[in-house]
Amino acid sequence: MIYPIGLTVDYAPFPCGLDNAKPRLAWQLISDERAQIQSAYQIIVACSRKSIEASQGDMWDTGKVISNQQAVIYTGRALKSACRYFWKVRVWDGKNQPSDWSECAVFDVGLLNDDDWQACWIGNGSVDEPRIEHKEFTTAEQIEKKYGKINVDSRSTLLRYEWTAKEKVKRAMVYVSGLGFYVMYINGRRIGDYVMTPSKTDYRKRVLYDAYDVTSDICVSRNAIGLMLGNGWFNPSKKFWDWRMQWFGSKRAIVHLRIEYENGSTEVITSNEKWKWTYGPIIDSCIYMGETYDANEEIPGWNEPEFDDSDWSPVNVVSPPGGKLCWHGMEPIQVTEIIRPKTMWQSCVDKFIFDMGQNFSGWSRITVQGNKGTVITLRYAENIHSDGTLDTSTNGFALNEDRYILKGKGIEVFEPQFTYHGFRYVEVCGYPGVPTLDSIVGCVVHSGIKQTGQFHCSNGLINHIQSCTIWSQRSNLMGIPTDCPQRAERLGWLGDAHITAQECMLNFDAARFYRKWLADIRAGQAETGDIPHISPRPMIDRGAPTWSSGYPLIVWYAYRHYGDNRFIEDNFESMRRYVDFLGTQAVDYILPRDRYGDWMSLVDGIVRGDPELAPTFFYYYSALIVSRSANVLGLIEQEKEYRKLAEKIRKAYINKFCNKTQSSSAIYGRGTQCETAMTLCLNLHPDEDRDNLISVLKNSITDKCNNHLNTGILGTKYLFDSLMMYEMNDIAWQIVIQTDYPSFGYMVKNRTTLSEKWNQGSSNNHIMFGSISSWFYHALAGIQALPKYAGYEKVRIQPYFPPGCAWAYGSIETVRGRISCFWQKGKNRKLSMNISIPTNTSAEVKIPLTHIADGIVMEGNICIWNKGFAGNVIGVHSGKEENGILNFEIGSGNYRFTFTLANL
Repeated sequence: MIYPIGLTVDYAPFPCGLDNAKPRLAWQLISDERAQIQSAYQIIVACSRKSIEASQGDMWDTGKVISNQQAVIYTGRALKSACRYFWKVRVWDGKNQPSDWSECAVFDVGLLNDDDWQACWIGNGSVDEPRIEHKEFTTAEQIEKKYGKINVDSRSTLLRYEWTAKEKVKRAMVYVSGLGFYVMYINGRRIGDYVMTPSKTDYRKRVLYDAYDVTSDICVSRNAIGLMLGNGWFNPSKKFWDWRMQWFGSKRAIVHLRIEYENGSTEVITSNEKWKWTYGPIIDSCIYMGETYDANEEIPGWNEPEFDDSDWSPVNVVSPPGGKLCWHGMEPIQVTEIIRPKTMWQSCVDKFIFDMGQNFSGWSRITVQGNKGTVITLRYAENIHSDGTLDTSTNGFALNEDRYILKGKGIEVFEPQFTYHGFRYVEVCGYPGVPTLDSIVGCVVHSGIKQTGQFHCSNGLINHIQSCTIWSQRSNLMGIPTDCPQRAERLGWLGDAHITAQECMLNFDAARFYRKWLADIRAGQAETGDIPHISPRPMIDRGAPTWSSGYPLIVWYAYRHYGDNRFIEDNFESMRRYVDFLGTQAVDYILPRDRYGDWMSLVDGIVRGDPELAPTFFYYYSALIVSRSANVLGLIEQEKEYRKLAEKIRKAYINKFCNKTQSSSAIYGRGTQCETAMTLCLNLHPDEDRDNLISVLKNSITDKCNNHLNTGILGTKYLFDSLMMYEMNDIAWQIVIQTDYPSFGYMVKNRTTLSEKWNQGSSNNHIMFGSISSWFYHALAGIQALPKYAGYEKVRIQPYFPPGCAWAYGSIETVRGRISCFWQKGKNRKLSMNISIPTNTSAEVKIPLTHIADGIVMEGNICIWNKGFAGNVIGVHSGKEENGILNFEIGSGNYRFTFTLANL
């Protein structure tokens, strides 16, 4: 029997505020038997729990649908704004036996239409402030020359309102956005655990709102709602107005609170001219610079009912920021972990340094007791100097300092609310007395995306590289995929993001995260079709297709990983327009060298933008993706059109970049590792050149570089992709176990995150070289998606067993369930592979015959191969030998393959 579990709506187990009228309902399956499939499903959706418990789908009843799909788009009666719905599913197995109904799942719909919002945007800013439409990069001086002087109010703003609830509350939902960031309270209690919300967008195009169930927070009496607003990305310091940050206006908020009473009546509380405001205790906040909090400016009870706000000022009803209000949708930024310092020392008089033992994104929470007016300064950095003092060099233009001014009333606790830092070390200055290790903790902060992938092996260096990748990825999931958390950037660079997107999807549950960010990219597309190479922001730099082509690549990766056609449906037209734009920039299908190229390459004589072939490579790749995407959507004519375009680009690429040597052997470009790997990876060469290119790549690594790479971020990803594609994992293994420069081992020596440079230079918490993690899963653990099957409907298990590695384990959480492989070398060269395949999924298990000493393969205690398929094992459907590779077809379930490993 099989049973449905893990029900989700648009990838969330309980979405609160859904603004999609046709959400995706999905489930996973479990069974204690092998080779189980789903042959049919039935979904019911109801308006009440009573109806769903009676199995009555008054909103939608699909009836029995013959299908093996585990995700279905809702097509029932129209969903209504601010309503709650209940649903469940049952399935039929391969023998047409029905399962029990799943447990009931719930989803809340938010405000689907602009007209549903009855609230006004309010704040303390001028109603006459200029509205800047950012068309180009301009400094504060240039903006003020055009628009006049602009006041950036860096203090926090407090907003409040009171009302009386006269009846018992049945259900209350609040929909809120505060720009730049907000913290919300009802009757003195903080609502939710989101921090630095809403996530960054181009506020002229999209503004995100949050939804909270506040039923238990409303009293049958007087109630108060309060918001504290910080600057965020919306109202940044003039110092950074240019390509880093843009000013959109003064702080503002919108609130729509809908209350349903037990007597059947409803009431809507909204932000309007009746609210009041005053300044809050945060004197100054800036994402890059830090935060100053004066506890003496606190206003006790300001967010509680019956507070005397007679000296507060009426708010201004201000203009909307311009963007469409959309539900946040993705996991919020949260404090996900608390880290306690490992050591502490006094670096000089009145300065103490805490080592958290881990580089991460977030801030410190300090506990202190002292005199009123005492100023404590917290300075953050990734490194320390040899004399034990703080080394802030990697912070660049970012100050990364927080200040707390004591009120002198017992034990006080401080942590910032509207900024964050990238750091391992914290310097505390001005602390009254001598702090202890208990005086401070580190708050790990990032988008609350769960880590769902796991990889470990017997090699400590590989595990350390994987750990550094995980921490660097976590540190750069901040509502957008950022480059680094410590310096004055923290931006959504498409180059870094597309190189590491596959790694991120393997390690994290990132579907909602990428849906949000792809919408940001779409919204920022120029009328010409060009795509920004940093997103979100309201203007476009020209000439970076190696970066901006990350847009169609990430769309394709997400479709392949999650098996969700909506990734393509939502983005197809924008991808097509982008490829058409690239065509306007090409001459005879060749794009010029761009501004980035193989960033951080170590090739001798390289200039910025090299290799010259990289932009055309991505032009070809983007056209290919549009063609494949058209095929997925059934757009036959467009599939043909862009397939023909891709072939024209391929021919032009070969004609332009193929160079014949004196021996008539072909190299591409200068024959570097990057150029050769990229050419091989997409088959951008005639078939007769393949063997020579493989030899060129091998020689460049093993002979010329002594088993080292010399690639930047582009070349590194495609190098490992090509080595696995052409069965050269032995060379890839030799690269990853190196510890001298340049190597991953050198980069992570005495570090806990990845760096921007191979020599550990620049940022020390960069994710862009984290693409190596994909090779760990695909090659060492052997878990590979098959090209013809999106969403891991069918997979390949084909691990590489390197010398000197005794075991490896990898698992990924797919939309269908967990896929895992654990292999181990035992006594007498016995090798075992424990494989787990989720219900309604199948796999092919591949083992080279040369790896098997005696030609015998066992599954459990039964021989399934002995000079031919000998199996009579449930779940092992077939076995055959092709080109020296054994291929076993298996169904879902848990398996243990064993054989004697040959002495290779």
